[in-house]
Amino acid sequence: MTEHFEVHARDAAARRGELRLADPLGTPALVDDVLDDAGSRWHEPREVPEDDPASLTVLPHRALPPGTEPPVAAAFAPDVPDVDYPSAAVVSPATADDHGTDAYVLAGATGYVGHAEAFVDALLAVKDAIPADAALYLPGVATPANAATLAYAGVDLLDEKRARARGLEGVYLTTDGETFLEDLAELPCACEACRTPIAEFSRDDDGDAAADVLDLIEDFEARTPVFRRNELLAATDDTLRRAEIQRFADRVTSRYRRRLDAPLVVVPCSARKPYSDSRSHRQFTDAIAYRGHVVSMSSPIGVVPNELETTYPAQHYDSVVTGRWTETEIEFVASVLARYLERADYDRHVAHVPPEAYREVCERAAARTGIDFEYTVADHPTTDASLAALEDALAGQDSYRMSAREQATVRAIADVQFGDGAGDQVFGPDAETTGRYPKLRVRDAGGDQLATMVAQYGTLSLTLAGARAWRDSDAPTKTVRIDDFVPSGSVLAPGVLDADEAIRPGDEVLVEGPAAFAVGRAACHGEAMVESTRGVAVDVRHCTAR
Repeated sequence: MTEHFEVHARDAAARRGELRLADPLGTPALVDDVLDDAGSRWHEPREVPEDDPASLTVLPHRALPPGTEPPVAAAFAPDVPDVDYPSAAVVSPATADDHGTDAYVLAGATGYVGHAEAFVDALLAVKDAIPADAALYLPGVATPANAATLAYAGVDLLDEKRARARGLEGVYLTTDGETFLEDLAELPCACEACRTPIAEFSRDDDGDAAADVLDLIEDFEARTPVFRRNELLAATDDTLRRAEIQRFADRVTSRYRRRLDAPLVVVPCSARKPYSDSRSHRQFTDAIAYRGHVVSMSSPIGVVPNELETTYPAQHYDSVVTGRWTETEIEFVASVLARYLERADYDRHVAHVPPEAYREVCERAAARTGIDFEYTVADHPTTDASLAALEDALAGQDSYRMSAREQATVRAIADVQFGDGAGDQVFGPDAETTGRYPKLRVRDAGGDQLATMVAQYGTLSLTLAGARAWRDSDAPTKTVRIDDFVPSGSVLAPGVLDADEAIRPGDEVLVEGPAAFAVGRAACHGEAMVESTRGVAVDVRHCTAR
């Protein structure tokens, strides 16, 4: 149990926390000024230090270099003393375990610099072995260029050692990398230290002129929230690798079920979100007149069936519009469209898309699936001629009712949120929708409300009746099992006995215990719920005593 470190918030692998010293330190943080190293036992015996609440004490240790064989590491690993003050244990991938300290130091961390694969393997091995609510410290590796990435990877504590050492070697460090000071005509940073003329710098100076940290582009799926409040900026091809993008594409092509019996109509995305609020999509809607099933095509999202236009991240991204798609974008969207077409099984396929990138995507997907698209755009999708061609392509096609689309919407969201076919399994054949899109409510045949559509994120918020329907259905559930108490407002981690590993932050979850049944949203991923010793595990929405 961590007595002196607490995680306050998580985002993917990154955490915001607090190291509870005499003067509390918010994390991620530099620890140079608060670290007290009791020393190595390789050369001489070391006594366990006395209580110092103002410092994080690194307990006596035997650090091992990267690549040390596990039997050797185990043979030389010292026992970690049990102390009641802020403490850290030095561990390697082979010796990492729950040693009861507040923080863990990766031994030989500097040896992983420049060896990305070995670094990732070591980091994951240590994080999997230590408690989920303990702090992780990587000494001697942080620079302005990698500090943000380290924090996003789940490293809580860093230091200035590497930056200072490089500065003493005459190297100037920035968020973009490093440059020899002698090669710079002027310094790119405007901080007080860097306003000093270059000629006055010497190797006695720190050389650590950090400006803003880099934006982070790599997520960890298990720890990545199912939705975020902030906008997702799509500026490079790296966005396509983000967990949110990959997760949405996977769920659309493996969970979503088409329920509207109409021809496919592929249309381009719009700058305004949700798409149906944009001027171009209102024009498309008028021409289609509920005679086709609209699926928007976008980079970086892939394909977005009309029912999922509000589901994160479909209405939460902003892309840099250049008018050109890269080969990576075209191939990604084409692969998603091909997988979607194989599963959706339409009788007709209409592509109301502009030439060049959008057309290339459709042609690649058609070649892979053996289907034929009917193209209705000669120049631009919103010209009178193109809209007339779209309307003519659907002439004679039966239209469906708005109520059918609303039914399809809540069931499609359930599919994506809970699992393949969950929209029918949880709500059954007789459920009805009330309210006005996008704030729809789902009621069963007896009129009891089962769920509400959360328009901001395109998710479903269950009532207790809906939670019971989910539990009793064949759809896979995500359950948190708690001790013998009735939660009020939230379930804290110490009260969690078990939690499904599939739970992601923000997921709808069932809470079950001997004394209570509840439904709410996960505040962290399932593994963290079980391993953490403090903090909120579930924000409870509805609860009833048993």
